[in-house]
Amino acid sequence: MDFDYTIQYKSGVENVVADALFRVSSATLLLMAISHIQSDLLPLIEQTWSNDPHLVHIIQQKQQDSDSFPKYQLVNG
Repeated sequence: MDFDYTIQYKSGVENVVADALFRVSSATLLLMAISHIQSDLLPLIEQTWSNDPHLVHIIQQKQQDSDSFPKYQLVNG
């Protein structure tokens, strides 16, 4: 299978898409680093815990004895 393509060099002024990626200001970069993403994934995961008998058992055991099931951690309930 052959592909028909041409590679063309574009200088920075002409290559505006790539140029824009390199011109992100430090303030913008900082804002992107500290942005908070809203997601309902964790509540959905927590909801499934109560529907899984195996996980219910593990959680109950961890609450009674933190050394049980050493491969698991129970953090903040």
